[in-house]
Amino acid sequence: MSSSSPALREEQPQNSNLCGGLNPAQHKAVLLPMDAHAEVIAGAGTGKTRVLITRIAHLIAQAVPPASILAVTFTNKAKGEMTERLLKLVGEKASAVRIGTYHGIGLRILKKHHQILGLPQFFQILDQDESKLLVRRAMDDIGLSKEYALKAQIKSVGKGDEKEAERLKALLKEAREEDKELADKAYHDISTWKEQNLYPPHKVSVEGDHKNIYTAYEGFKQRHHALDFADLVVRCNDLFQRFPDIARQESGMIRHLLIDEFQDINETQYLFIGYLSGRGRGARLFTVGDQDQSIYGWRGSDPSFMTRFAEKLSPELVLLEENYRCSPVILEAANKVIRENKNRIDKNLFTSREIGDKIRLVTLQSGLQEANWIAGQIQQLCSGAAHGNNAAHGEISKHGGDCKSENVVLSEIAILYRSNAMSNEIEKALTRFGIPYRIFGATKFYDRKEIKDALSWAKVVANAQDNISMERVFSAPKCGVGPGTIEKLRRQAEQDGISLMEACRQTGTPKVQAVLDKLETLHTIYANSGLSTLFKAILEVSVDGQDSLERSYLKDGKDGQDRVDNLYEMLNTAAAFASRWEIGGHIDRSTESNATDPDDPLSSFLAEVVLLSGDTSHQTQDEDTPTVSLMTLHKSKGLEFGYVFMLALEEGIFPSSRAEDMEEERRLFYVGVTRAKHVLTMTYTESRFLHGQQRAAAISRFVGEVPPHLVDLIRPVDRVWSEMGSDDQPVNGRGGFEGDGDIAGDEFHYTEDPEDEDAW
Repeated sequence: MSSSSPALREEQPQNSNLCGGLNPAQHKAVLLPMDAHAEVIAGAGTGKTRVLITRIAHLIAQAVPPASILAVTFTNKAKGEMTERLLKLVGEKASAVRIGTYHGIGLRILKKHHQILGLPQFFQILDQDESKLLVRRAMDDIGLSKEYALKAQIKSVGKGDEKEAERLKALLKEAREEDKELADKAYHDISTWKEQNLYPPHKVSVEGDHKNIYTAYEGFKQRHHALDFADLVVRCNDLFQRFPDIARQESGMIRHLLIDEFQDINETQYLFIGYLSGRGRGARLFTVGDQDQSIYGWRGSDPSFMTRFAEKLSPELVLLEENYRCSPVILEAANKVIRENKNRIDKNLFTSREIGDKIRLVTLQSGLQEANWIAGQIQQLCSGAAHGNNAAHGEISKHGGDCKSENVVLSEIAILYRSNAMSNEIEKALTRFGIPYRIFGATKFYDRKEIKDALSWAKVVANAQDNISMERVFSAPKCGVGPGTIEKLRRQAEQDGISLMEACRQTGTPKVQAVLDKLETLHTIYANSGLSTLFKAILEVSVDGQDSLERSYLKDGKDGQDRVDNLYEMLNTAAAFASRWEIGGHIDRSTESNATDPDDPLSSFLAEVVLLSGDTSHQTQDEDTPTVSLMTLHKSKGLEFGYVFMLALEEGIFPSSRAEDMEEERRLFYVGVTRAKHVLTMTYTESRFLHGQQRAAAISRFVGEVPPHLVDLIRPVDRVWSEMGSDDQPVNGRGGFEGDGDIAGDEFHYTEDPEDEDAW
């Protein structure tokens, strides 16, 4: 691997303004030779996206055809931000640059070569719930479903032995739960195998029920003309391996391949990059990543891929170490902790900012006291008018206690924890204090039941071969057609090799025909009036005198009104898409579009929804109502906040007692620390309720790795906080402290927790 040095060759930019404002390391990275591979190690908050975008702009300035540049990132949010920034930097030339996610790029490739894969042009992309449904059916098909077997037994017993029939029926609930557990575990293993590029199923070396389910599941998908989300990359690798000419064709269109968040890739994505780059002999690779922020090992990510890349291609190496986010105190703490990891490229983050506040380390007696103390601190930040008019705007007018800033907004405050289970007490405390909050990682918009219900009608209007959406139509809203009738129709369709729609036409009852008539009406509405009117009609659809989708949800009280509000938000989204479609703004109508029919707005809208439903990006905040942000440390990656509280920093919780990779746990701690711009508060308790028992707690080893001179130790006055119970009445969160001040010279202590073919 080459290292960055004054002697390193640099390309001279034709437009010197491109590099204006870059620091020396960023400047060096952008101007690396175009004929070399590059690896940019970008520490937290060092401006990696700016480097990536400016590198693309530099390539265009050096007369590289924009269409031969491909940039790959993980989320549609990141893709959108990169596209927008590139457009501002270079103008319309940017529109020819291909920027996409792994799954979006894979989907385009699979659509282009669908015939070779034995798929129709209009194949379906399954979401997680739909995939799990097919896993259950695969279990039925190979005799692993206990519920299915019991139902068959009950049917065979009939009325001849009612006592035996009742005995068998009593076992159904337990059988159903066991089936669900098996299906969930099998689905998890299938997803893991695909992250390891183990497709087709025969590549899995471990024999057993899960592999058999995997094989049957793939057969079901093929018969349904469907792919799951993981297929969008792993099936490309399988295609490239079996048809090298196609691999060469796809890689031949790329001269420069830029990879964002390189530390987060898994085996399948690593091989995908290898194929797209022609094993590194075709496209020049420019990767940006940070081993210290690799925290997704549970989904196959491994920072060792960065090492493998460096050993394979000997790229030029540049370190980005100047941080534009954190105070020097926070950076020094982060640097010290992460150096305890051995498998990394060493770097030293620094900043030109002033020193800033020390890290606050707070000892509490219990989880309840911890939650109340944090809520009280936030209330102090929001003191004065915060619970009056200013609170509606999320403004902090003055501070008490250790807080010295002014005019902080609520959205600048975050509470981070290792697992979702840790949010319970803090949620209750914030509610008692009347502090608005939002949990990141709640159900994604397109995963909500009401949205899936409405989209099922739209999907069948767009594609009559979509059997899974057709099934959902019968229950959203209720139309008088029971699950038994639907099951018979589904099995008849599979037996005859026809679509569920066709089976309904051939053997459906009058109530089934009423659903078909309604679908035909919606198809006519769409053809005559367009996308926005179609979705309005879907919300009002009523079959055979039953409630419409909207009316059926309104019967559920407040939750129902929330669902209806979500339906209208989807209508707004469809209307906005239709408006953009009419003016041609920011919509890809090229032959590489992800839509089944790139010239059809409904098809294009549904293609956009498919990728958003599988996206891992963060939900956006409602800018009109600032709130405190609650999230797991994994969800916090890529975000930044002025004031960060990291809670439950105790052995067995963080690091987790189930952790297999302590270095990854430490990287997760490092990510949490570097989310804070100004003030970082870390809390731990002396005891905590876990698994229904009050247990003594020991401070996390990671806290013990923070240099003591960077920390102020705080122990709240016990009387003030212990008096706070779990009543729903708002409380006054003010209170004094004892033991405030430096703890230089002291040490923290903790107790140990007893616990294929290479595409390159």
